[in-house]
Amino acid sequence: MSLPEAHIGHQTAERIRIRIPSRKGEAAYFSEVRAALQKNGSMAGIEVNPATGSVLLKGPRVDAAAIASVGEQTSLFALETRPSGNEPLSKKIATPFRDLSRSLDRFSGGELDLPGMAFLALIGVGVYQLARGNIVAPPWYSAFWYALGLFTKHIVDKA
Repeated sequence: MSLPEAHIGHQTAERIRIRIPSRKGEAAYFSEVRAALQKNGSMAGIEVNPATGSVLLKGPRVDAAAIASVGEQTSLFALETRPSGNEPLSKKIATPFRDLSRSLDRFSGGELDLPGMAFLALIGVGVYQLARGNIVAPPWYSAFWYALGLFTKHIVDKA
């Protein structure tokens, strides 16, 4: 018999909510979960809500691994402690750049990556501007900063 699957609904340093959707509505089951977690003794507060299928644990140092261990040892639930599929926006933005950098690295046999390519391109633009006598134009880094600002403003305005 497999254990009911539990997952982390949200977590902070002092709170963690676990959800056990397959046992939603089973008051007796959630009473057992509360009793098992109370025996652990490291929680300042445990609130169960059978109607939503969730358990809220509060304490100075809430540890998901310890909760998962209690669940498995008591055969009440199996808590998935790995992060969910959600990832921060910064990582979503950085991933394509990282992939492009890796592709450049493979294509060039390890001699060039995205930062190196950007460096060479920017040096080239700077030399080109100097060769044209365009010494008064804003520096390249200012131009890029302005471009990034306009781009991000456009994205925010569209959202």
